[in-house]
Amino acid sequence: GPDDDKWECLQASKSIELEPGDRFCFVQPSQDYEQKYQYSLMGNWEVLPKNQIGSASFDYAYLKLMRLIKRKGQQQRNTKGGNRTLRKAVELTINLAHESLCILPVTTLRQICPHYAVLEAIWYLRGEDHVRFLQRHNVKFWDKQARGDGWVGFNYGLLTAYASADDKTPFNQLEQNVLQPLCQNRSSRNMVCSLSKPGEETVQQACTSSVQFAVAKSADGVETLDLTVTQRSSDFILGLPHDVVVWSVILHLVRREVRIRSGPILR
Repeated sequence: GPDDDKWECLQASKSIELEPGDRFCFVQPSQDYEQKYQYSLMGNWEVLPKNQIGSASFDYAYLKLMRLIKRKGQQQRNTKGGNRTLRKAVELTINLAHESLCILPVTTLRQICPHYAVLEAIWYLRGEDHVRFLQRHNVKFWDKQARGDGWVGFNYGLLTAYASADDKTPFNQLEQNVLQPLCQNRSSRNMVCSLSKPGEETVQQACTSSVQFAVAKSADGVETLDLTVTQRSSDFILGLPHDVVVWSVILHLVRREVRIRSGPILR
């Protein structure tokens, strides 16, 4: 059972390579895991009640998923080396609801740079097919994926620049499929944006295959904006803690835009 596992500390600065038969190393939760503090979109650490939102919510789900990978993950090798892969899709749920703050689920289990995630979210929203915007802001993790001229093709840029049939007038999925229905006070199961386009040339297909927005209403009538992110593949150690911050930024920005345009109360 989970309580029988021995915790080991994996330093963020230490690089290890797991081979078949090696033990899976866990990261130790920080002393702030009980959530005295929470990182907000404004870039400040805010003192909050000790409840399972934001970083605490993510850390709990992340460690639970890590244990599942340890128990059921199958060793595989691909072009990027060895990895452990789950045969079935799993769900990771993060709670970001707060009355006044735009909470970001910045993990306490390893060091990441939240402002890089904010910049990458803006890059998605700009509909970019080139890394020049990221490079201008000293974000370099897409450089190895890009061609020599910096071109990466439309992958995450498909969120707002999904090429139309004539390839001349990009289709803004986020605007037409999500923002417009929400601003008209309509909640639809069609509030979906695809990040996969057959035949679209790109250096690497987006790990996120689609995102879906939905509005839920509580018993007291408070509406909550939910975002479901479906990934075809995920780098669990390096990519996932960063990706959840990126999509959380986009969720908060969509919520903010809807409130600016129409005023509905969405948490």
